[in-house]
Amino acid sequence: MRSVLSATRAISRQPRFRSRFQQGNLPFLLQRSYAMGHSVPPLSDPSLLKSKTYVNGEWIGAKSGKTFEVKDPSTGKVIGTAPEMDRADTEAAIAAAAAALPSFRKLTGRERSRMLRKWYQLMVDNADDLAKLITWENGKPLADAKGEVTYAANFFEWFSEEAPRVYGNTIPASVAGNRVYTLKEPVGVCG
Repeated sequence: MRSVLSATRAISRQPRFRSRFQQGNLPFLLQRSYAMGHSVPPLSDPSLLKSKTYVNGEWIGAKSGKTFEVKDPSTGKVIGTAPEMDRADTEAAIAAAAAALPSFRKLTGRERSRMLRKWYQLMVDNADDLAKLITWENGKPLADAKGEVTYAANFFEWFSEEAPRVYGNTIPASVAGNRVYTLKEPVGVCG
């Protein structure tokens, strides 16, 4: 950013560029860097901006009621708030995920594929708003944030196509008459 501003100042001091600069026609690079850092348009779907945490199928706050502010680092403006989840809240979320695991384990690869594909489609459908949220929260250029959303969505797409193909393997046994095989299945909750 500093080099862009330095270059812009140097160009604006040259006589043939001075009048255009003074008339408000900033060089393209300065306009672009300024626009990226300071003028992110509002969300098309404001319902995507949540102030709660999704646990056990519902949006909840911290049991303590505490929240913290989320600020746009480029402006210092408060974007929203988020629940300040403590150890008990985290343990409750892990317990809810563990309780959901037995039914999730029973899903077929095709059913898991549909879930991942739906998540992918939601990300693609809301890519512009997701990029705006990333820009607000991290202060990164909007173009970079859009690339990040696309990159993340592609993982969901790829794994949605892999889910039906989660095959086990048959491995030659060292003892005659025995068969060794692998079985791939969900083993537990990470947390």
